[in-house]
Amino acid sequence: TFTTASLASFTHLYTSYGTFLVTMTATGVNGCTTTTTLTVVFDKFVSASFVVPLAEFSGCIPHTVTPLNASQNASTYVWNFGDGTPPVTTNSGGAPPHTYTTGGSYTITLIASNSCNSSTSTVGPITVVGPPVIAFTATPALGCSPQTVTFGNTTTGASPVNNFYWDFGNGNTLTGVKFPPAQIYYAGTWTIMLVSGNACGTDTVYHTIVVDTIPTACMTATPF
Repeated sequence: TFTTASLASFTHLYTSYGTFLVTMTATGVNGCTTTTTLTVVFDKFVSASFVVPLAEFSGCIPHTVTPLNASQNASTYVWNFGDGTPPVTTNSGGAPPHTYTTGGSYTITLIASNSCNSSTSTVGPITVVGPPVIAFTATPALGCSPQTVTFGNTTTGASPVNNFYWDFGNGNTLTGVKFPPAQIYYAGTWTIMLVSGNACGTDTVYHTIVVDTIPTACMTATPF
């Protein structure tokens, strides 16, 4: 307790953490009094820290991570999993699990705070892989017999990089080649199949081409 006879400021040293109620009573020369209070809070320094189990640093879609929160002296935790989903705020030390549904490389960020300060910790990259996405072209898709058809391949995510199986529909197949040689097709409708994969799955795409016959020209001349 401090008693002063002026408006002069004074200091008080708090030696422990906690919430304290400060009460001031002012007494006038006529003996009348008034009282006001102020709440002061002293929190410890926050240290943000968390780990992700080693086995969860990479995986296939859908991939779930279960962080382990090791932060100290915090009361609020904001988790950002780096994939565009809304941050998750908690008021307990338990970390929320999170499932990634899109392939990519992600960094997890934790902001731990209390009423006095905050601290940030990050872990990454978390690598999430999906099946390859196959895309190829057969040019031209419409032609005249005999038609030479060439192939383009913009597939992503194949592993190993030559993990391709082609079935050209004309009796020819090819394995382990991203860009195959041109093929010759005769009159008919032909379906080309491309299969690719990686450790997380496979994908298959088909394209159809149509080859017409060349008309036979016949012309006669009749005297008159």
